[in-house]
Amino acid sequence: MSNDYRNFCKNKNIDLLEDLFFQEVEGAAFFIVGNRISWKSEFHFLYNNLDEFKSGEIANFESLLSYFNRESEMCETEGANRCYDSMIKKIKSEDRTSIIFLPILKDGKTFVFRLKIVRFIKKGVIFGFLNLMDDKGINYEKLIASSFKDSLTGLFNRNTYYHHLEMAKSGKHFIGFMDLDNFKDINDTYSHEKGDKMLKEIANVLINSIANENVIFYRIGGDEFLFFTNGYNKAQTDRMINKIKKSIRKLKFNDYIPTFSIGYFLADFDKNIVSKDHLVNLADLAMYESKKTGKDSVTYLSEEKIINILKSNSVEKKLLELRKRTARVSDKL
Repeated sequence: MSNDYRNFCKNKNIDLLEDLFFQEVEGAAFFIVGNRISWKSEFHFLYNNLDEFKSGEIANFESLLSYFNRESEMCETEGANRCYDSMIKKIKSEDRTSIIFLPILKDGKTFVFRLKIVRFIKKGVIFGFLNLMDDKGINYEKLIASSFKDSLTGLFNRNTYYHHLEMAKSGKHFIGFMDLDNFKDINDTYSHEKGDKMLKEIANVLINSIANENVIFYRIGGDEFLFFTNGYNKAQTDRMINKIKKSIRKLKFNDYIPTFSIGYFLADFDKNIVSKDHLVNLADLAMYESKKTGKDSVTYLSEEKIINILKSNSVEKKLLELRKRTARVSDKL
């Protein structure tokens, strides 16, 4: 900053922080004395113009995080506990800066805050800037959540599947590919709007009647869906698949009865037989086997079959051949 500018501000009695910065930001700024953060480290406020929170209500991180909303849509991708733990890790980090989005529940309403932490560890001071994201007409909770959800159905999207895959570093997980049978008939006969309505209704069944802490569903495009289990054995997975088949049949529209062709297999991340790059394609291969048997059926790929497929290095090749064959059959119908 030039001396002319300093002198000008001094002569006009202008405080750059107070008059230019703090007045324009809805939120709070504080500092913590010390080079480490603890939950009870006192917030020394530089300013706080939040109507929802008085300084005494957020005296430290312990009191701030007591308002953390575990039911927020922002927590759905990782789960509330993982989301909370990840947030704590960032707060306690020794990185120069950290940016954290906080879903805060106060008086029955969720507020989204952007918390920026700037650490001057050698100087023994840490600054925090807590800004309320509250532009009129914008629901930031849904906006942030939308990055990991399919906009039409509300199911998780392909990117979230890959994120969950990275989180699942061990254990046994069933991965399934589900493709609606003859769904093109809905779009061609009745309209794409009816088709979208059907997809939404199917997603609603998957979300509200099937999904739980042990099984997650994703829409990966068009009428294609994935499921990913955690903690299920094969018998439980088979029961879950049967429940899907029975539930979506009830969504009959005129002459169209929705059914899935499903392919699935067990991915054992401890054995590490299958590269994570091949998981979706293997489930897709199994699904096409179901299509070949007359649709509305389920194919399970055993470990032996998977090993034989991988030995031939033909996962993508086999999948491409099946897709071409299916496309030719559809053209003749």
